Amino acid sequence: MKTKEPGYHPLTFIAFLLAVFVLVLPLQADLVFVFLIKRKVLEATLVVIGTIAIVALPLRLAQRSTNRHPEKWKPRLLTPVTWTIIVLNALLNTVLLLSQK
Repeated sequence: MKTKEPGYHPLTFIAFLLAVFVLVLPLQADLVFVFLIKRKVLEATLVVIGTIAIVALPLRLAQRSTNRHPEKWKPRLLTPVTWTIIVLNALLNTVLLLSQK
């Protein structure tokens, strides 16, 4: 009987798509700039934290499942790419928010 090879966890791809559509494309940036123009730094900060959490949660769940069940899931190149997008987004938004105070 042939053993099944491990596949890629689908949440990794979902997290990558969320990172592209929520963090890279203008969705988050538009919301943050609208709040910053109105001098609402707290709301802009909450938008940044919320959007990063939306992307990081499925990515972390996929990593956890991959680490727990290596016979079922194998690591994917999209994982470090998505973490890089998240970290760069957090750094750039932190600089932006701190420059507004």
